Amino acid sequence: MSYYRRHTRTRGMLLADGTNILVFGPFEAKDDLKALPVRRWDAVRRCWVVPAPLHRAARQILERWCTAVDDRTEDVSSWVVDLFAVIPDEHLDRIYRALSVAVHPDHGGSTRLMSEVNRVHDARLAVRKS
Repeated sequence: MSYYRRHTRTRGMLLADGTNILVFGPFEAKDDLKALPVRRWDAVRRCWVVPAPLHRAARQILERWCTAVDDRTEDVSSWVVDLFAVIPDEHLDRIYRALSVAVHPDHGGSTRLMSEVNRVHDARLAVRKS
């Protein structure tokens, strides 16, 4: 274990963003991340952007440099489907609007998550109207 990891508490995070993975980690991990064959620095979000197939390699780098890694790249459709399945019809529109604000890409959410919420909401409306 490196001196840096033993004496500091750092967290790393992986987020899914369409076909890419956003990698948030400590500055000290930059040289390892630069060694990935395909990567770019996103100055606006202050993170590394790597293609989804390099997910495992990026996670291994963060595990080397961080005391904890928060991997948020799992499939989002399961919890969205489960959520909309239990919402009563009278609360559907209100909860959809609140959830849309929270996951909208303009407010820090992801395009993938917003499209999944829209897809499941539209399916639920189709079932309700039939």
